[in-house]
Amino acid sequence: MSKMTSTNDKQFPRGAEWVRADFHLHTLKDPGASRKPFRDEYRGVNENGHDKANGFPKDWIGRLKEEQIRVAVVTNHNHFDRDEYKTLRKQGANEGILVLPGVELGMKDGGGGIHTLIVFNPDGWVDNPEHDDRIHRFLSTQFQSTPDEGTRTKDDFCHCLELLDGVKEDYFVVFAHVQSDNGLFQELQGDNLAHMINGCGKRWSERVLGLQKVKRLDVVKARWPDTQPIPALVQGSDPQCIEAVGKSDQHCYLKLGELSFDAVKFALFDHKHRVRAELPSPRQVVLLQQVRFHGGALDGLAVPFSPSLNCLIGPRGNGKSAVIECLRHALGFREGADDRYKSGLVERMLSPAGKVVVEAKDEFGREVRVERERSGQPSVYLDGQYRDISPGSVLKDILYFGQKDLSARSESFDESFLDKLLADRLDPKPQEEAALIEGVRQAARQLKETLEATEKIAALQKEKNELDAQLQVFTDKGVDKKLADMTLFDGDRQAIGAWQQALKELGTNLKESADWDDADAAFPVLKSKRSEPIAVGLAAAKAKSDEAKTTAQAALQTLREAFVTVGEALQKLAPVQDEMKQEVAELQKTLNEPQLDLELFRKKKARLDQLVKLLAAGAQRAKTEQAARDLLGAAVNKLHDFWREKFTEREAEVRRLEAALPSEIRLQTAFKGKRRAFGEFLRSKFRGSGLQAASYETMEEAFIDGRELYQARTDLEKHLSENAAMKVRSTLLESLADFLSFRTPDETVILFHQKPLGEYSLGQRATVILHILMHLQRHSVILIDQPEDDLDNETLYSHFIRQLLERKELTQFVFATHNPNIPVLGDAEQAIVCRKEGETFSFDHGSIDDKDIQQRIVTVMEGGEDAFRRRKEIYQLWKSSN
Repeated sequence: MSKMTSTNDKQFPRGAEWVRADFHLHTLKDPGASRKPFRDEYRGVNENGHDKANGFPKDWIGRLKEEQIRVAVVTNHNHFDRDEYKTLRKQGANEGILVLPGVELGMKDGGGGIHTLIVFNPDGWVDNPEHDDRIHRFLSTQFQSTPDEGTRTKDDFCHCLELLDGVKEDYFVVFAHVQSDNGLFQELQGDNLAHMINGCGKRWSERVLGLQKVKRLDVVKARWPDTQPIPALVQGSDPQCIEAVGKSDQHCYLKLGELSFDAVKFALFDHKHRVRAELPSPRQVVLLQQVRFHGGALDGLAVPFSPSLNCLIGPRGNGKSAVIECLRHALGFREGADDRYKSGLVERMLSPAGKVVVEAKDEFGREVRVERERSGQPSVYLDGQYRDISPGSVLKDILYFGQKDLSARSESFDESFLDKLLADRLDPKPQEEAALIEGVRQAARQLKETLEATEKIAALQKEKNELDAQLQVFTDKGVDKKLADMTLFDGDRQAIGAWQQALKELGTNLKESADWDDADAAFPVLKSKRSEPIAVGLAAAKAKSDEAKTTAQAALQTLREAFVTVGEALQKLAPVQDEMKQEVAELQKTLNEPQLDLELFRKKKARLDQLVKLLAAGAQRAKTEQAARDLLGAAVNKLHDFWREKFTEREAEVRRLEAALPSEIRLQTAFKGKRRAFGEFLRSKFRGSGLQAASYETMEEAFIDGRELYQARTDLEKHLSENAAMKVRSTLLESLADFLSFRTPDETVILFHQKPLGEYSLGQRATVILHILMHLQRHSVILIDQPEDDLDNETLYSHFIRQLLERKELTQFVFATHNPNIPVLGDAEQAIVCRKEGETFSFDHGSIDDKDIQQRIVTVMEGGEDAFRRRKEIYQLWKSSN
């Protein structure tokens, strides 16, 4: 039995998403004079006699919903109304909008005061066990009487931060309209900004998280001290009336995994990756949406995927690899390395009646569902309709790497890895290749038949000579003249039988070679008006085709009738045959030569006539030997030209791929470059022949494949001993088709800093492979089980995670990992926590700014909170001692 946190309970079921935020909002309770339109709009009663002010919360939230704002901060001037805030928060929660408490303070600093937005964590400042309005209490320390929009705080900015910290509750600061009146840059000229930053010390970097409404970033960069990073650039509508709520020329988007103060603060801290001014462009690519399981150990489990980075985490044996491998199984990928473990894992997870279902979208936005049981093939549904197609025909550009696949040590690793990258861009044309190979085999058979016919002529001639000698006795006794008519009859009967057999074969060949139904079905039905001018011509051609079909069928029927007629004619000769036997018996008695068997004479004479014909046919076939060799050469050249064209096509794609890689990674290719493979082929073919090792080495060095060996067959003595050359020629003729259709594999080598990848350690190899994957943009989905295997953490971060942070906006990643650096430093949009208790699997999911997921990461991947804290303390000691 398995269970998973319901996606309905999640604010963001597919992990972190980009949502619009407004950090500068005013309400009906704002005391500022500029907010008078708010109060005018909601003064008095409506047509139903109700106080208009009661409708403000719904209207305010409604405007946010219209503007698709999901994070809103109440920032009235120098004032906070706790009751109004709670009403707005409750109304917003019903609409999926997070409303945070805040205040726009007019700070004492600067010539006219600096408007500063303080955003509070509602858990402590508003919803505390003591029911203490701590925001109001803080404001009372700064203002003696009821403040208005122009009132300034009693204390300066740095002292206010100190007082706020003293409350021991969380908050952060965003400077309002920084380049306008009462803004940070407008009020602090010269070195005053640097003085303020230095005066606040550590509190500045910990609390100042945003600048609102930056008009010119170059001015900000010029004024900002180099010692401090520029905070997040955010936006706010700063409305004066209800219609202006959420209205602003510039927008601000946060990437959030939950709607909470902590998630918003986390986004501002990591603003490089989680704050932006525009939504990312929609991706018209393949995306996995969800994988579901029916039956088996994972029954009832459903894992939703983010379009960006998804990390399956958890202890070993808790289902991480199971999800990856079941995905692989459903999508129809082969296991790769360690296939027994991977296929066995799928069998254990699905059970005999289990099924895995993958829901996805193709590059055109169509809904794709792939279902696969533990055995059998994947079933594909396109927009809900079953289609007899493979998953790869619609879900293109998906890469899969299971455990050990990135570090596998094999001579073909480079080729197989690049073949994965190029799979959707190359057409292997297996049917065309098979047809060309069969053409070579047929031509080789024909040549062998021709050569065998030449060899048989001598044997036939010898048999004829022996029969001539044996029949000479009968000739000397005059028997041949007495039996002349009988022997002619025997020849006639034999010729008639041969002709009957030829008619039968002709009819069979006509029947097998002519498929009129296919031709009729292929007749085009014209639909375009532009094709109408040729309709008459096509109709005439169809009439001729029908006529040919009728004629051919009539010819076939006539052949059948001819065959029957010949058979009937032979039956009529049966009595004549009996009569001739009687005549031969009578003649045998009168001949008085018992040693001369006349019936044997008839048989030998018939065989002699047959030999004469066979020798004539053999002589004709021997004359066609050169034609057979020419036919074979042409077939072999077509096959090798096909291989060359495939290499050229692949080479062009390899160069395009290489152009996207950093200069330290090069791809080296060679047509028929793996000559060692030809040597292994030779050893398999000549096994047991007695050839010496030196002969194999000589042939491997001198010839690149079987075609070259065949072409040099007459001059093999230049390379081999006479005895070895004879053995080679004999085996070459015996397995001619195998030699001529053998393909010496092309060679592909991945070079890193001019050194082949195979010469590096496993960790270095994996680093280069991940480096390649992170630079390519042609694959929309990449599945990897434990990409961190064989990598140290420094390499993992510098060569993988940094690139991953940029690449995940273009590619959907699904990783199973034990390393916390990948989900945490990679800023995973969706972390799937896998657990197993007894025989029960349970999965939870969410972004790393989700508090529950954060706790799981610390517990599962860091060894628990105590281990995490202890490690942090030790690192701090190391840092201070150095």
